[in-house]
Amino acid sequence: MSDSITRDIFIDAPPARVWAAISDAGEYGRWFNCRLKGAFATGALVSGEITEPGHEGTPFWLQVEEMVAPERFSFRWPWAEAAPEGALEETTLVTFTLAPEGAGTRLTVTESGFDAVPEGERARRLKDNATGWEIQCARIKAHVEPHVA
Repeated sequence: MSDSITRDIFIDAPPARVWAAISDAGEYGRWFNCRLKGAFATGALVSGEITEPGHEGTPFWLQVEEMVAPERFSFRWPWAEAAPEGALEETTLVTFTLAPEGAGTRLTVTESGFDAVPEGERARRLKDNATGWEIQCARIKAHVEPHVA
């Protein structure tokens, strides 16, 4: 069984615009459907809640691992819904990698660390998160492209 999920998508916008959409907590929340308190910065623990219909109010947190503008942004977030805020032993690592491609950007999203998920839950979490990243990749594309001048 795989330890990671990788999705990539072409976004018809320059890397700087895509970077802004993933590295600014307020803008991230608009396309990801969450409301975050605080700013993204290396080492920051940022919490908030999900605004996705049907999941409204669900607590959400992530800890920023790395910000290398405009190439790479990564964070840890819990794989267990009940993981206490900041419990890094129950997280996966999400990495956004941006690469220029013509006049646009190739965005690759990788979520790794599923080998730490208990065996009985691993297949479901991989499947659910793979579907989730398909949805989120489409959302960031739809969020960014209409705002490119």
